[in-house]
Amino acid sequence: MRVIAGSPNEKGDILTSLAQDVFHQLGYEDLRLNVPKSGREVDIQGSHKFERRRLVAECKAVDEPIGGADLNKFAGVLGAEQHGAPVPVHGYFLSVSGFRSSALEQERQIEPPRMTLMDGEQIVEVLEAGKVVAPQRQAIEVSGRFVGATRPELLLQRQSELLATAMGWIWAIYYRSPSGNRFACLVHPDGQLLSAELAESLNLEDFPEILAPATSEPMLDVNTARSVYITYLLTEFGAITLEGMPTDQEIGSRSFRLESLYVPPTLENIVRSNNEITHDAEDPPAQLAAEDFSVSNISLGAAISTHHRLAILGPPGGGKSTIIKRLAVAYADPSRRVESDDELPEHSLTPFVIRCRTLSAQPNKPIRDILNDLILWAERPDLADTFKAWVGESLRRGEVLLLVDGLDEIHVDTERSLFVNQLRVFLSTYPQIRAVITSREVGFRPIAGVVASTCHRMRVADLSDEGIHQLVHAWHAEVVGRGQKATEEAEKLVSQIVTMDRIRRLAGNPLLLTTLLLVRRWVGQLPRRRSVLYRKAIEVLLMTWNIEGHAPVDPDEVLPQLAFAAHQMMLNGKARVSGPELVELFKEARREMPDVLAYARTPPSKLVERIEERSSLLSLSGYDVKNGEIVAMYEFRHLTFQEYLAALAIVQDWLPGELSTSNLVEKLEPFLRVGEWKEVVTLAVALSGRNAGSVLRALDTIIIEPPPSDSASKEEVEEYWERVDNAASNAFMCLADDVLIDPALAADIIRHSVEAELSEYLDIGGLIDSRYAETFYEVSFSGVKEGRHPLVDYVHNLAEFVGASQGTPLERWPEISQELISSTSLDERLRGLALLLYISWDSRARDPQDIFEIASFDSLGYPVTAAARLLAAGATTRAETIMVQWVLGWLGELLDTQMVAEVLPKLLHNWMSEDADINEFAPWAISSLPVVVGWNADQDKDLLERFLGEQFAAKDSRLTAKKRAALTVAFEQGIKWNRDSLRELASALITHEKGDSARLWIRKFHRLLDEEAHP
Repeated sequence: MRVIAGSPNEKGDILTSLAQDVFHQLGYEDLRLNVPKSGREVDIQGSHKFERRRLVAECKAVDEPIGGADLNKFAGVLGAEQHGAPVPVHGYFLSVSGFRSSALEQERQIEPPRMTLMDGEQIVEVLEAGKVVAPQRQAIEVSGRFVGATRPELLLQRQSELLATAMGWIWAIYYRSPSGNRFACLVHPDGQLLSAELAESLNLEDFPEILAPATSEPMLDVNTARSVYITYLLTEFGAITLEGMPTDQEIGSRSFRLESLYVPPTLENIVRSNNEITHDAEDPPAQLAAEDFSVSNISLGAAISTHHRLAILGPPGGGKSTIIKRLAVAYADPSRRVESDDELPEHSLTPFVIRCRTLSAQPNKPIRDILNDLILWAERPDLADTFKAWVGESLRRGEVLLLVDGLDEIHVDTERSLFVNQLRVFLSTYPQIRAVITSREVGFRPIAGVVASTCHRMRVADLSDEGIHQLVHAWHAEVVGRGQKATEEAEKLVSQIVTMDRIRRLAGNPLLLTTLLLVRRWVGQLPRRRSVLYRKAIEVLLMTWNIEGHAPVDPDEVLPQLAFAAHQMMLNGKARVSGPELVELFKEARREMPDVLAYARTPPSKLVERIEERSSLLSLSGYDVKNGEIVAMYEFRHLTFQEYLAALAIVQDWLPGELSTSNLVEKLEPFLRVGEWKEVVTLAVALSGRNAGSVLRALDTIIIEPPPSDSASKEEVEEYWERVDNAASNAFMCLADDVLIDPALAADIIRHSVEAELSEYLDIGGLIDSRYAETFYEVSFSGVKEGRHPLVDYVHNLAEFVGASQGTPLERWPEISQELISSTSLDERLRGLALLLYISWDSRARDPQDIFEIASFDSLGYPVTAAARLLAAGATTRAETIMVQWVLGWLGELLDTQMVAEVLPKLLHNWMSEDADINEFAPWAISSLPVVVGWNADQDKDLLERFLGEQFAAKDSRLTAKKRAALTVAFEQGIKWNRDSLRELASALITHEKGDSARLWIRKFHRLLDEEAHP
């Protein structure tokens, strides 16, 4: 045996890499190479597949036999690894040149043996036994036939060698001519002669003359075979269909060009703090407890460029098969590679695809035979011999991209292991080819160790907001149309998806996002009742999608048990349970509900596997130590699914006997005030149909509970507000979900929530598109018009509704608000001011800009002036006064000096008012206006000075606004403080206000003082 490389370091690297084949045959897996340790490096380490022991190995590719000193040095490394190790550690020392007799004698005298020694001959024996390389006799026979036909005068030499090269293992069979010249035939591990071109690519120096055919096999009509196969690939993998999805007849019958709906995926590395790649769901906590993890994301193209071989894991519907399709098409037809921006490298490769779902009857079939049979899928058996020859030559050249789709779809663990072992040998036989393997994690775990040293493991990341944007727009372009209206509709839908937290969680999965889009196509809009979407998503995952790869499960058997478990987990405050606990929950469900589950066919222990394998609704999330044993821990794939199933358990009465009742309010009452149960309560009410009213009345009763007395403790006050907040939040979420209740009850809930001053904590936006939108508007508008307490809250709600429901183009909003504000109708003025207030929030609070750079707000000057004129005229209602002052607080700098001088006396008057609602925003408005010196304050000077002093010294929530306004009025009126005092007081404000707006105001105020001192 000999290692062929340019330098000693390269020799060592090649031997270490190829030695993995040896240890795989000896039963080891999860091999890691060149592992850095403190003060040392381990060439290879791994774990045994069946026995409780680890491997540590040293590999030497030097020319001279190894002596005792090297063995003693490795013994020290081995001893350090064995010290304190939780499992036995076995050492191997591999030397291609063998060992000195003294070293062998030294080891024979040590009992028990310190390590296992393997020389070149022993390595070859292991590789031949494992069929990693063709037997030496086969290599001799193949070369002998070729030499006999081309150079019959040559004589076979007794010495042959197995070469370890960058191309992998290669047999060298030597011959000699009668004149003494030496020749060599090179035989690939698959038993075929290397062609002259491939032999030349090895760059062998000081080597006998190579005897090789021009090509490895007679290539009959290769172009025809290749063309037929590529056409088959593009037809089979070049489109996306929606089998198993909730489609209508039109969409279900269509196929979409792959690139039209393909969103370039992002892949995740999960990296330990020591930069070793790992996957926490596959490693027990004893190995992971002290590790820190970080996630790094890269594109598919970057992953293909960086890693020769990939194992891509992901949940059902995560896009794994779409990745296989994309790679097959992109490398079968380079012109389609540029149709998507996934950064695929420009390699010249032929893709060969193995779909594991088709291998159930032949899991141990050699991979070469599986590839050779691909031409039969193209219905061209007449090209079988030609295709086989072309496949072999492509493999030996390393010009192959092997794509293995769905390892988990070989359902029997033993059969999957057989296939993976065949795959491992195949990849060792053809080390230069690239490979991408996909699998669900549940099916990958049993064979992860075998694949670990061959493929770099990654996970498909959830779709980002940008990924959701791409898929939604692509869907609309294909299904709805390509016009501006379709684009605007798509953009609105994206905004809805990414801003609704629980919908956003589901939409990260391409399958579930597509389900959402299809459900929306039926309904005409995003379902108001999220329960509709969740039910359909669970149905797709459990029953209809990918039934070729994974048989569906019986919903009548699975859903009651899942729902029972989800509810019990919620009751116990658990998001994760151990495998044994989950099995026990399923058993308890069967005991408690014999009428539902008496004839359940799947054993509870098997049910956990079936659910995870089929849908990953439940998935392995890691390991934990329970009662001294390491146990698998499971959780629902999304908290949303756990909450929905818990709600389903409540509505369907899939509960333990002591909790079972026909009264929905009784079942939900303990959770109406609990924040963690908000989503469960909302979903249960939505699922309950016409029973929703009873729960909403119970929530309303909580909302109108009187607040605690002044003598109540801090804890009692906090408990009250938490209780009322949660009840109101639950109620608003139910209304947003379009539950079925009397509109009068909805109006009571909205009004009571506002009167309890809870508006800022509620999801008002969720009501705007609901069936109760008009009710919300009527309650808000009447509250504003009638000046009900708390008036500021009613104003806030009205402005939110008017702005969010405004259907006209954004650029017309200032014009519309001005027209309404200028109307003689109070109703129109209130709507106009509400719209202007919403614009104020939208243009300043939601899209912050420099407060003194107002060019972009010019169009708002007209409605703001109209509002200020309304206030200055003194004919406004209390609601109008509040709304105008609120607007001026945001956009008062848009007024000209004449209008400022007119409105300031009214603002000052309102500030000095005893009415808390009227004086709340007045000081903010005053401090926001351009400074106008000498306006008529129409107030007694002494009274005004005393008032300004009191306001500057005030200590309340409007502290800084009052201080700014006091300094502004004092400067404009020339009273209370001199210029030096004003400068000092203004500078002191920075201790109270840390934001940019405070610094800008102070800078502006200092500038005004400077300009007056130096006109």
